[in-house]
Amino acid sequence: MMGRKGAALAALSVTQIASWGPLYYAFSVLMKPMQAELGWSRDLLVGGHSVALLMWGLAAYPAGKLIDRYGGRLMMSAGSVLATVSFALLATVHSVVVYYAAWVCAGVAMAFCLYEAAFTVLTAVYRERSRWAITVLTLAGGFASTVFWPVTQMLVDASGWRNALLALAAVQFALCLPLHAFALPGAVPRAPAPPAVEGRKAPAGHAWLRSPAFWLLFVSFTANSFVTAAVSVHVIALLGERGLAASDAVWLGALIGPMQFSGRLMEFMFGKRLPAAGVGTVTVLLLPASLILLMVAGASIPVLLGFVVLYGAGLGLYTIVRATTPAELFGRDNFGALNGALAAPSLIARAAGPIGVSLVVTASGSYAAALWMLLGITAAGAVSYWLAIARKA
Repeated sequence: MMGRKGAALAALSVTQIASWGPLYYAFSVLMKPMQAELGWSRDLLVGGHSVALLMWGLAAYPAGKLIDRYGGRLMMSAGSVLATVSFALLATVHSVVVYYAAWVCAGVAMAFCLYEAAFTVLTAVYRERSRWAITVLTLAGGFASTVFWPVTQMLVDASGWRNALLALAAVQFALCLPLHAFALPGAVPRAPAPPAVEGRKAPAGHAWLRSPAFWLLFVSFTANSFVTAAVSVHVIALLGERGLAASDAVWLGALIGPMQFSGRLMEFMFGKRLPAAGVGTVTVLLLPASLILLMVAGASIPVLLGFVVLYGAGLGLYTIVRATTPAELFGRDNFGALNGALAAPSLIARAAGPIGVSLVVTASGSYAAALWMLLGITAAGAVSYWLAIARKA
């Protein structure tokens, strides 16, 4: 019989696919039919999704603290309810105010349903084996777009975008909510705080806030989130500017997903032999190295394929490094608050990255200046990560 830990991991593996797919990926399929019926501009529609990403970042820290206190069962179930409400609102929307209110609700749901929340639950349940559990979870979560892009398109083709959104709401209510409510643990008892010594105060639960290593990780994760979000949105245009035909740019870009999976699979098979921080010191090199390849590739397919391999593998591994390094450096107590504090600026940077690159491209007339900017930011992120590890060594 599957134990409590296995049940939680299995449930989260399913709900991450069923939450990431509707909350994050489905919009790219829904946007065009929504624009056709509502008559709104693309910028207005995309703005709603951007507001959700911003709310996700703002809610990440309080969500982590609430999961620390009340456990994943209650808080992730609440997130599923919020996701259900947001999709139901979007399915009936006729006004801009309701549209943006729905995305605000969806953004808060993201904070309680997606990776950061799931990582906090697994860290509490698996403790020293949490890295293995997180790797398994991200292997499953990587299929969210593969499943929900075609599913959403089939729903739209069969019954229109409004009914498609109602179906996505049903997925949250009928699948994610029961799994969160019945398979996840409640609040995990906290270890007692260390006693005061010689009249000194006991260590505060958020002592990591006073550590330079925390702030170096803060910089590193924020920088790399800005870069990866920007590249993910602009990658087809970046490849096209190298002189590729549109079809070549698309198939190369499509390989990034499988490369993410390959990177995570390598971590699953061989990563346990190395500390998370050790894997991270190499992983943070892959992103700047991939951008250098992109800058010098021209229209060479083999070199651009090297960019895709390095970038995709780095992106896949980075998700795991981001989730496991803080626990390795600072411990697993109050992990939700720690994870949320590091995730909040990263998620806001994820919302800002694509817009930032667009502004640079508009001002300069090409992607060349934007690539130099992204290379500088990700290099700074790598150096900050190395310094953080050195400070805690």
